[in-house]
Amino acid sequence: MTNFYEIAASFIMALIITVFFSGVLKHKGPFNAIWLVFVTIFLASWAGYLWIKPFGTMVLGVSVGPIFVVGLIFAFILAAVTAPVSRKKVEDLTIKEEASANTLAIGIFFWIVLIILVVAIATGYYRMPVNSQQLVN
Repeated sequence: MTNFYEIAASFIMALIITVFFSGVLKHKGPFNAIWLVFVTIFLASWAGYLWIKPFGTMVLGVSVGPIFVVGLIFAFILAAVTAPVSRKKVEDLTIKEEASANTLAIGIFFWIVLIILVVAIATGYYRMPVNSQQLVN
């Protein structure tokens, strides 16, 4: 089975990446809700640990390489797909309509990604060996 430290490692790594993106880069993610960014990075790094061959430093039996790399990739993807913060407040109806369409597309993308990540985590645990003897053989 697994030691479940990967959940704590994914949580901590997602917290570090989220704080960096929100604090240093001033990026709030979709819908200006930083918790959505955190949840997405957390689930992605957890799923990445389950599906990617371990590499990098081992901490409490958990390889932090896949957790960090996948979390960082998903943070960059979220930064790329969200609309940039507008510096000027322009009251134009066409801009508001375009922003509304972008928000809907980002919302649909976000929920599809979350569903895929939950399925990836569930199947990642399903495909794991039952005991350590199966790992050796």
